[in-house]
Amino acid sequence: MGSEQKSELNLKAIPKVASGKKLEEFNLSAEEGFLLSRVDGSTPLEQLLQSSGLDADKAQEAFGKLCDKGILSLDAGAKDQAVQEPSDEQEPYGGMVFDPFELAEEVDLDEELKKKILYLHANADKLTHYHLLKVPQRAEPKAIKKAYFSVSKEFHPDSYFRKNLGSYKNKIEAIFKRISSAYEVLSNEQKRKAYDGTIPYEPTAEEIKEQAQADVRKGRSERLKEERRQRLLRRTPVARQKSKARQHFEDAKKHEADGDIVNAANSIKIALTFDPKNEEIKEFAERVEPKAGELRAGKEFKRGQGEESMGRQEEALNAYLRSIEANPGDARALHRAASLLLELQRDLRQAVTFCRLAKQLEPDNTKYLLTLGRVYMALGMNKNAIRELEKYVNNNPLDDHAAEMFKELKKKSR
Repeated sequence: MGSEQKSELNLKAIPKVASGKKLEEFNLSAEEGFLLSRVDGSTPLEQLLQSSGLDADKAQEAFGKLCDKGILSLDAGAKDQAVQEPSDEQEPYGGMVFDPFELAEEVDLDEELKKKILYLHANADKLTHYHLLKVPQRAEPKAIKKAYFSVSKEFHPDSYFRKNLGSYKNKIEAIFKRISSAYEVLSNEQKRKAYDGTIPYEPTAEEIKEQAQADVRKGRSERLKEERRQRLLRRTPVARQKSKARQHFEDAKKHEADGDIVNAANSIKIALTFDPKNEEIKEFAERVEPKAGELRAGKEFKRGQGEESMGRQEEALNAYLRSIEANPGDARALHRAASLLLELQRDLRQAVTFCRLAKQLEPDNTKYLLTLGRVYMALGMNKNAIRELEKYVNNNPLDDHAAEMFKELKKKSR
């Protein structure tokens, strides 16, 4: 898959994280999690690959897998949705398809001028004031005035005096009115300032060039910095270990920010194996791991309930034991595990331990007394069983079955 995906990826494209994805549902590798954490929705894939510090082939393969899983999409670069004044560098008239009947109308206009009028009339409300007057957004008032006289002259109704315009007459008048309205706004300082706040800023050619040069310098600086870091890592094993720890730490923080506590705990465990003395990592682990344990325990407890409802006691018991391992302070899981150990006649002394822990955690829950009494009976520890059953019956006088069990046990013990 790796080589095929690598050839399909557009390195100039911009990776973006798909919305609505629950990352805990995906089994992400450490490399995939690290690369996903660096996607910001604006950096091209090529630059992300160069700055990742990972082997180029492995990094590209990991990006391919993230795309295959639907977690990432590659945006080839969204086109500006605003309608632009047609130029030689763009598709003529924005690719507009003209009505052949309108173009065939016999009027005193050549076909190119017809197209221009039809285009401007159709898009007059979409074009900005600056596009209509063919000036940049930073144009000086004198330049705007000069542009207005130049553009308006072409569409001034007097320019077509005594010409046969047919249906184009109303279109020309509407265009001229729109151009005049644009000039009225741009020639007034206050109106222009208010208008500029309603449209996106369009950088000049010089600004675009400067930004491109700055991006190149920044990219070169980042590459040099990364090369130095890689050289240091190759020379220093300790630095290499700490770098790996930092990568997994960043993954953990990203998972926590996304609300994925379980994967955050998994990543921080890996980070600790690389840098076990790092106080920042240890503090993060101490905060996250208990929460992750509770979440894992909750999932295993629900799995145990499901298995138990289908009569699969062995599977249910294993799920409850995993729940206890993840969160030893869950009285429900302790009690269910003890009950199944009794039912399966397995490790009854462990069942006693579970019941006693459950009692300590929830002293007011008397059903733990009944289960503990029954476990003691199975172990032949009748005195202990009588003690626990007596406490239970005193608190639950309406439980006839338990009362009868208690009486029978007392008779046998005489």
